[in-house]
Amino acid sequence: GWGVLLDRRPEALRFSRVYLDECQDYTQAEICLLYLLGDTDWVFLAGDSAQSVEVGVDFRFEEVRSVAATLGAKMPKKPLTLTLNYRSHSGILSVASRLLGCLFAHFPDAATRLPPDTGLFRGPAPRIVHEVGE
Repeated sequence: GWGVLLDRRPEALRFSRVYLDECQDYTQAEICLLYLLGDTDWVFLAGDSAQSVEVGVDFRFEEVRSVAATLGAKMPKKPLTLTLNYRSHSGILSVASRLLGCLFAHFPDAATRLPPDTGLFRGPAPRIVHEVGE
C-alpha cells in the first residue's frame, strides 16, 4: 500500500498547496506532518489562539516557525494579523474583547495578545441570559 507508493512515487504523497483552518487546535507534530506533505512555500495556516478548544494543545504561531526550522524547511513568513471581522458585528466583538481582557488579567499567557477586532458593521451588545434553576 502506502509503503510501495512512497518507494515508487514519493511525489504522489505531496500536495502543491496545504490549507488548514483552526490551526490553533493542532499539535506541533500535526503541523510538522503538513509541512512534510506539502510544498513549504504553500502551507497556509489560519487560526486564533484565543479560540483553542483542544485540551492539551498550547498553540502559538511562533512555534510554526520553529517546526519549519527543525525540518530544514523554508522559513514561513511572519503571521499576518487580520483585525477587520466580516462575520460578527461590533456589539459581539465588544463583548468578546471584554471577555479576553478578563482572560488575560487572570491568565496572561493564555493566548497571543492581538489588537481588538473591528466589525464591518455596527450592532447591539448581545444579552447574557442566566438560567434560573428550579
